[in-house]
Amino acid sequence: MAMRQLTLFPIDYAVVILFGVFMLSALSWVLSARKWFKGPIPNISADEMAKAGGHVLGGIHSEPPVDKFKTKRLINRWTQNFHES
Repeated sequence: MAMRQLTLFPIDYAVVILFGVFMLSALSWVLSARKWFKGPIPNISADEMAKAGGHVLGGIHSEPPVDKFKTKRLINRWTQNFHES
């Protein structure tokens, strides 16, 4: 069997293109966008979001608050059951 000589031509250029897009995006952010981009702007008010069932924290949609003590009790109960069996 003859050995094939490796060259740059049969490589997959998708990685090169993806890296180029990433670098251009990062450069754009560093030079310009970080000065003017303020993030996504909500298109509904906090009241409308609360009516729809979302939880609002300072006007920003967030996950419902976690009851840390209830979570601790559940974990303790699970570990006790685990050690008993």
